[in-house]
Amino acid sequence: MATKFEYYSSLAEETSGKLTKSVDQWTAFLRTAGRMSKYSYAEQLMIFAQRPDATACAEYELWNSTMRRYVKRGAKGIALIDTRWDRPRLRYVFDVSDTGERKNSRTLNRWEMRDEYVRPVQEALEAVFDVSSASPFDVQIENIARWTADDYYQEHEYELDDIVAESYLEEYDDDNRRLSFINAAAVSIKYEILSRCTEEPDEYFDPDEFTAVFDYNTRKSINALGTAVSEISSQIFREIEATIRSYERSRRTERSHDYGTELYAERGLSDSQHQTERDRERAAGQIRQDAQDVPERTSPNPLQRPDTDGAAVPASEGDRRDRTSQSGAADGRATGEEPGTGQSDAADGMGTAHEQPESAGGGTGADRAGVQLTSNPFEDENSGGRYEQMSFFFPTEAEQIEAIDRAAESEKPSAFSLAQTDIDHFLRLGGRSDKSRMIIAAEYMEGKSTEKIVDTLREEYRGGMGILTDNGRMSAWFGEEGIILARGDHARFAAQHQFLAWEDAADRIGELLDAGEFATNVELAETAGNSRSDLATSIWHLRHDFSDMTKGVPLLTTLDEYRGGGFPDEIEKLSAALTDPDTLGAVTRDMLVFSAAYKNNPGILRFHYHDVPKILEQLQDLAAPWKEYTSEMTEVPKAGQFITEDEIDYALTYGSSVHGGKGRIYSFFSNAHQQKEAVSFLKDEYGIGGHSDGCINKFMSYENHDGKGIQLSKPGCSDVTISWNITAKRIDKLIQTDRYLTDEEKRQMEQIREAHEEETDAEMQEPKREQPLETEAQEPELEQSPETEVQEQEREQLEDRFHVVDVDTESSSQRMYAVWDDQSGGYHEDSDGLVSYFDSHWQAEEYREELIESAKALASRSSLDKAKDLINTYCVEEFGSEADFTDMTPVSVSATRRLQTGICRLK
Repeated sequence: MATKFEYYSSLAEETSGKLTKSVDQWTAFLRTAGRMSKYSYAEQLMIFAQRPDATACAEYELWNSTMRRYVKRGAKGIALIDTRWDRPRLRYVFDVSDTGERKNSRTLNRWEMRDEYVRPVQEALEAVFDVSSASPFDVQIENIARWTADDYYQEHEYELDDIVAESYLEEYDDDNRRLSFINAAAVSIKYEILSRCTEEPDEYFDPDEFTAVFDYNTRKSINALGTAVSEISSQIFREIEATIRSYERSRRTERSHDYGTELYAERGLSDSQHQTERDRERAAGQIRQDAQDVPERTSPNPLQRPDTDGAAVPASEGDRRDRTSQSGAADGRATGEEPGTGQSDAADGMGTAHEQPESAGGGTGADRAGVQLTSNPFEDENSGGRYEQMSFFFPTEAEQIEAIDRAAESEKPSAFSLAQTDIDHFLRLGGRSDKSRMIIAAEYMEGKSTEKIVDTLREEYRGGMGILTDNGRMSAWFGEEGIILARGDHARFAAQHQFLAWEDAADRIGELLDAGEFATNVELAETAGNSRSDLATSIWHLRHDFSDMTKGVPLLTTLDEYRGGGFPDEIEKLSAALTDPDTLGAVTRDMLVFSAAYKNNPGILRFHYHDVPKILEQLQDLAAPWKEYTSEMTEVPKAGQFITEDEIDYALTYGSSVHGGKGRIYSFFSNAHQQKEAVSFLKDEYGIGGHSDGCINKFMSYENHDGKGIQLSKPGCSDVTISWNITAKRIDKLIQTDRYLTDEEKRQMEQIREAHEEETDAEMQEPKREQPLETEAQEPELEQSPETEVQEQEREQLEDRFHVVDVDTESSSQRMYAVWDDQSGGYHEDSDGLVSYFDSHWQAEEYREELIESAKALASRSSLDKAKDLINTYCVEEFGSEADFTDMTPVSVSATRRLQTGICRLK
């Protein structure tokens, strides 16, 4: 009997092979794909094969924990093939129709296209895709579809050539293959978009328009076409959704001014009597208006999962550019707090949890054997007995309802809940620098989707923060899934805490911006200029990293006009020039050319940390219309700040800043030791020194250590000094509670331990060799070359020669880093006399390692070679001819530490 995985793999192949057998079959798939636009093509295919009428899918854990909905008894899960693991496995999702509501269920809301949205949506699409909005909506979508399909073909032409075999495309020449792809993809993209945005999409098409689709009659070719349509449609859907969300946010603000408290009734906040069976009664024709938006999972891998023949064409990294994995997003939301301090979500769903791509479910869904909730075992007649009972794995319907109600009760405001004003302090002041507010405001001005705003929030808010208000001392920890808030000096692992998901934080920040209470009037006025400055900084970083092979090659030539005068001057000149639409267009075109060249030959850059797709996206964002926000605030509301216990613990887990130091500390404290021994060990291990980023991701924060202990400093906070005695006790506790090493560091430590044990075992098993007797006739062993000792000393000195340091600049809101060279007493300069700057500490650290390796390679020249150079120079100066080194037999080498160079001597 075939396994379930084999069964579903076969189902995927069978369904894929039938997709293009008829227009009805293909358009039916496109309608399902339109409702599941945030899933990958492979997942859309599996959903279509099992539940073609599905409207909104999520895993069991997400329905229960985040959306507070229970999965109904008898509900059959939809199996998806999960490729994130070493071996593919199955995971299951349930449609919204499989779930029931409680009065405390979170509001579900999918965006819908209404007449009032058409104009702003068309204008937004014109700004992004440069396709006129003067024509009707369906015509504009058709033009966008053809343009993006053509662009996709050019980018994937070589991969698409591999799927031609045995299909009708095999008979075409190159031009006709391209035309066939554009025709097939364009009509499919248009249909998928209109299926979500209009009531009757078939009215816009003639069946003959789908003729090109039938050229794709093999699984490989069908998967290639499906992948392209899914990727491109998803991009268009994202822009439509972002525009609608932004429009609704503006309308909600206007209504709040016009109607005051009537807004609450309009938003449905007073309607707490949800009908449990409401979804069951919905007619299919109401889906567009009534099916609400839950997390439509973004594929953990942007590459299309191939069929068993390795068929699919992979999507490039440039496609679906914000589809990075959000693994675990739902699991961290178990507390399910509402926006702010527990208020209900707005009816439009802005910023709510269901905008976030669905999580992987922590492995609880993918690993389970069954796909149906039932109290009785059964076999599905179409599965050959492969469906299994799931009541063993999932709670019953009654148990789910009890757990949901209990969780909702526990989330009511309690004694440790924070006031909304205090939460707002964390949102305004918690960024990595004061310019964070402008960076965040720019996301809203550009009309970015909630998903993209959340990505920016994760980048700007990291680590810990403590504030002092009239309500006392409060702490926050900015984590991957959201913000943990608690009263007192720590929050990260506090037993009593409040959780604010990033989606809810995004919603609250939007409300503060609408009310003019997030950023000052000056900051809002300078936000666009700050974005241009940041972009100019990234562009110049990239330009200064051109390798020698670009000499004479016309790349980014538009920048030549603004070169010279130093890095800050270049940033200022380019930033000002980007206000001109013609210059902005010229730079964008240049960057597109560079992007293609870089993809073809990465060697044109010396370093490869630059995010070229992001730079292109930022250039396009500048060209799009921006929403304006206003504020009467001349300064941000102040609150006292302090360094939290969480930040201190995190700083200790950094280690001693010496290579291998953290591992040595962990090994020492993992063994028996006395307190005095621990203090002495730490003093010796740390020595005297320090580093930037003393408090994670906080600009101008530092850690310094000396004979007295460790000192942390952060702007706006009093310095904190931890004696070595206290440091030893805290490290002991961190290790005992398993909070000192990350999971990756634990894995590395285990690998080192295993390698050491294998090496020890090998030495013990190796037979001892008899030592040769020394006799007068025996040739004496050569003394160990002194160059070895010298080179080791050189290497140690090189480790300490280069340092990553903060670069204090007012020209950009981005924190910049450079490598300091103790030998020159300044920032390291390359052979062209240019200093390399970096946006992140790890990029600069990577550059430092390259410099050390390069210097080590140079220092690895043998002392004999150095000595020969000295002698040769002397011979040329004294005798007018080079030295003769043909017979080196009577020569040995020694060295002096002072000169660190070899001196030849006769034996």
